Amino acid sequence: MRKTGKQLGYQVPESAMKVLQHLRKPDSSPEDFIFPFLQKDVHKTDLALHEGIKKTTALLNKSLRQLEDLIGLEFHLHFHVSRHTFATLALSKGMRIEHVSAIMGHSNIKETQRYAKVINKDIDDY
Repeated sequence: MRKTGKQLGYQVPESAMKVLQHLRKPDSSPEDFIFPFLQKDVHKTDLALHEGIKKTTALLNKSLRQLEDLIGLEFHLHFHVSRHTFATLALSKGMRIEHVSAIMGHSNIKETQRYAKVINKDIDDY
């Protein structure tokens, strides 16, 4: 993760692998990037890779804003929302906060506790 400077590795569930296989080009090799917007001959360095991801994220966020307007969402939709959604759902499904914190790459569990507060508020509202 660029944000934390940590490299994390996780086993990808089979259901997610099926989705990712749709992104792979038929002539790709195991060394190629999964996502088609990254190319190993272009994004050779960490900096080039970071810039490629940053540009693509900006483009995705622009598309998400258009979708947001189209469907009339009452909140700002951006790529980072997926991190918040994952953390909140993982905690609500019973994943231990220590595990969510590790997956998110948080250096301090207090960063993860804000997601738990969202869940506690939902419980309090019942």
